[in-house]
Parts: sequence; structure tokens; C-alpha cells
Amino acid sequence: MTRIIALAGVAALLSGTVAFAQAPPPPPGVLERGDVRVDVKCADDDTTKACADVTLQMLEKLGTFRP
Repeated sequence: MTRIIALAGVAALLSGTVAFAQAPPPPPGVLERGDVRVDVKCADDDTTKACADVTLQMLEKLGTFRP
């Protein structure tokens, strides 16, 4: 009986130290060029194409700036 209580106590101690898995961070969506940084975040209701088109337009305008 003492052995069962000891095993239960050890199990309780170990279960308190179990690390729970965390979700990995999202992939980086940041574009940088020198001191200029563009962080693109599309709306949930936008299509991927619409978001990519706007992002491409922004990048083209950034390409015209001189560092």
C-alpha cells in the first residue's frame, strides 16, 4: 500500500512539470530594405491574388525610392 501511495506521489509531481507544446510562431511576413520595412497582413476576407497584387504595387513604389 505504501508503494502505491509513493508511486502516486511521484506521478503527481512529474505531471506538474510536463511542458505543454506551444504552437510555432507564424512565418515572417516582413520585407526589409535598408531602413524601410514593410509588414504585409491581408484581411481575412481578401483573396490571395488581391492581397498579392496590392503588395506588389507597394513593392514597386518602394523600388523607386533611393536609400
